Amino acid sequence: MSAENLSLDPESTIVAVLDLQKGFGADGGGFSKLPKGADDLGPIKAAALEGTKFALAARDAGAKVQLIKAEYAAGKFTGGKADKALSNLCDPEADNGDCDYMDELQPLLDADPSLVDGEIVKHENDATTAPELLALIDSVSARTPDGDVTLVVTGCTVTTCVEKTFAGVKRERPNVSLVTAKDLIGARASKYQYSERTSNVPVDAAYKAMQADGVIVLETADQVEWVVAS
Repeated sequence: MSAENLSLDPESTIVAVLDLQKGFGADGGGFSKLPKGADDLGPIKAAALEGTKFALAARDAGAKVQLIKAEYAAGKFTGGKADKALSNLCDPEADNGDCDYMDELQPLLDADPSLVDGEIVKHENDATTAPELLALIDSVSARTPDGDVTLVVTGCTVTTCVEKTFAGVKRERPNVSLVTAKDLIGARASKYQYSERTSNVPVDAAYKAMQADGVIVLETADQVEWVVAS
């Protein structure tokens, strides 16, 4: 993607705010219990700040803003083991605060508390496994003149839920235009470094996978312009 701006019509655009929860991005949350600790969470916190700013602007322009949060079963990412760092990641039964929204998201929640009433809850990495997301896409498509829909994703993490959600939308609704920006999505800082295990930089590999699915990956959210179609 070049440095050119991208014009989006708010009437046909959905901004999905994905997984900006304390389990992923807050000190004391599940991810902070991994070996690299809370110091690894900087890019997720930065994406939460930028994503909140972007979602507020999108909402003010007239776009649909949709909160999507993760709730996982205990042991989902640890093979059922209960004594691991991620044993209760975003487990609503654990009462550990992981499922709560990050503090960085509070300005958006304060501006429109009704967003919480309409949140989508997913139980897998791919948000399209929650039928409400595809239903929302279909409802926006039904009320636009040409059926066009653009889905912008902000949130975390680049290498799992963001990438898999885009892949799911591409599979289930191939005509939807897909957009994100590198400062709108985040992962643990270690995922921006070369990995011996995967022989690549995981975040860069995720960008390439998304682009292969037709996702426009902007360098910065500042490249988005809101323009109502005539």
